[in-house]
Amino acid sequence: MHLTTQGGSGFTEISVKGRVSKAAEFAALRTALSQAVQRKKVAVILNMEGCEYISSEGIGAILEIASEAAQFKSTMWILRPSVGVKKVVEALGVEREVPVIQTREEAVRSVRPDDLLGGMTPMPGDDLGRPR
Repeated sequence: MHLTTQGGSGFTEISVKGRVSKAAEFAALRTALSQAVQRKKVAVILNMEGCEYISSEGIGAILEIASEAAQFKSTMWILRPSVGVKKVVEALGVEREVPVIQTREEAVRSVRPDDLLGGMTPMPGDDLGRPR
C-alpha cells in the first residue's frame, strides 16, 4: 500500500494505492486519516481509485476515523472507489457513515465557505479574511 496526502484550503485528500489488507496498512491508513482530521480540516477526501482491495478491518479503520471526524466537525468522503473497494463498501453499508462521491467537486459543493475559513469572513483584497 502507498499513501499520498495533499491539502488545500480546508481540505485534505489522501490517495490510497495498492491493497489494504495487513495490520501495518490499517495502522498507516488510520494514522493518515486521523492526522488530517486533527489538523481541523473541514473535509477529508479518501481517494480509493487506485486501491485494488480493502479488507473489512481496513473499512473498520475508515469508520473509526469518520466518527472522530464528526467530533471535530469535519466531513469525510470516499472518492471514486475501485470496483473491488466498492464491493466491500456496499456489502458493509459504509455509505451510511461515509458518503461515496465520484468527483472532488461534490465534496466542495457540500462544504460552506464559512466552514473553510474557520469562522473568518473574506474582506475585499484579503485572501485570508478577518475574524468576525
